[in-house]
Amino acid sequence: MRLDKLLCLNAIGSRKIVKIFIKTNQVKVNGHVITDETYQVKLDKDVVYFKDFLINSNEYIYIMMNKKAGYVCANHDKVHLTVFELLNFKRNDLFTVGRLDLDTEGLLLITNDGSLAHKITSPKMDIVKTYYLEYIGDLPIDYEEILKKGIHFKDFTTKPAFFKPLDKNSGTIEISEGKFHQVKKMINFLGCEVTYLKRIKIGNLMLDPKLKKGEYKFLTLLDINNITPNRNPRRSPGWNYPLPREYFGR
Repeated sequence: MRLDKLLCLNAIGSRKIVKIFIKTNQVKVNGHVITDETYQVKLDKDVVYFKDFLINSNEYIYIMMNKKAGYVCANHDKVHLTVFELLNFKRNDLFTVGRLDLDTEGLLLITNDGSLAHKITSPKMDIVKTYYLEYIGDLPIDYEEILKKGIHFKDFTTKPAFFKPLDKNSGTIEISEGKFHQVKKMINFLGCEVTYLKRIKIGNLMLDPKLKKGEYKFLTLLDINNITPNRNPRRSPGWNYPLPREYFGR
């Protein structure tokens, strides 16, 4: 595709304005300034920037981030830093797929694909989210039955959830929805308090253990296709142990 056409499709400006941007050294392809508006961009290979904005050569972008604590899942916030400030490029069409709390870490997806976001966040799709957590207190003997039956709160009743202890005060929990502070509320209902929470899996997509806190990487369509319901949420837990130890810790 011609470079000027690609920029126009990304709403950088009219064809006339885009040509001016290109001629004035404001566009790079694979790190090199390109001043020819007729330059043919290889959509499956080339990386194009206008100033510090990454230009989408494909219709959709998919990003896996290892969210760090202290950042909010919002495009703008007057109080806290946002996860978008961890990206080394700017785009105005990206959003997070669901949200992680300010102090929650781990797997966060960022995209401009609304259909994917709906698929993952809709409770009807039963996309399982797996979290590692640390807590203080002692779980009741019948915690498994309580979680499977569902917990009734003032504004919602949870779907069946499954907790697997790792040691005395840590474990993993599977839920197929994402209500506000849901995991913390569920554990609190059981008489304990969550002290650390990290999402490690969405559907069949695992957090890349090589990603440090605050780092991210672009995903392929093959990665995205792995985000499918990985079990019937009313059956027994679907963990495949042993998972790498780096998933279970800070």
